[in-house]
Amino acid sequence: MAERGQYSKGKTRRTQILRAAVRVLSRLGSRQTSMKAIAKEAAMSPALLQYYFPSREDLLLAVITQWDDDNEHRRPGEPMFIRWIDSIRHNASVPGLMHLYTVTLVEAIDENHPAKEYFAKRYADSTDRLIANILLQQYQGCLPSTIDPKRLARLLLAVSEGLQIRWLHDPSFDMADEFAYLLDLFGICHD
Repeated sequence: MAERGQYSKGKTRRTQILRAAVRVLSRLGSRQTSMKAIAKEAAMSPALLQYYFPSREDLLLAVITQWDDDNEHRRPGEPMFIRWIDSIRHNASVPGLMHLYTVTLVEAIDENHPAKEYFAKRYADSTDRLIANILLQQYQGCLPSTIDPKRLARLLLAVSEGLQIRWLHDPSFDMADEFAYLLDLFGICHD
């Protein structure tokens, strides 16, 4: 059944705002991006933008959530590690979003941060998906059965985020190549 009326219009408007926010954040980064700049890019008043996203934090978290979802669905049907490397390469093309993600991730350490719950769930879900993929690779003979899937999953997530920080300091650094090298060290199939 097709969505109709106000709900459909509101969903369309939120999508329009998120796309505008991504464009502005990609160009300017999170520190230089204001709600006013996003409203202008979305061709609406700041008051209307605030109706859909009451605070800057709400909007930025929605952008991160959308970015995560887009990366998760990049190259559907491909194995997880191929998609992961592809997402790392893509992320290098949107430095403003990488900066936003990294800053928000660090700020969400604070118990009262609005993104605290999001990142806790993201880590739990990502770890579970990685464990399943590592177990599959062990079953297929790509990885030794002596490797602890849970520990390797946590290490891969930590390395991936560490590479992002390193890349933000030096964009000439090839984080996708470095991550692929790490996967090769463990014998994880990714091509």
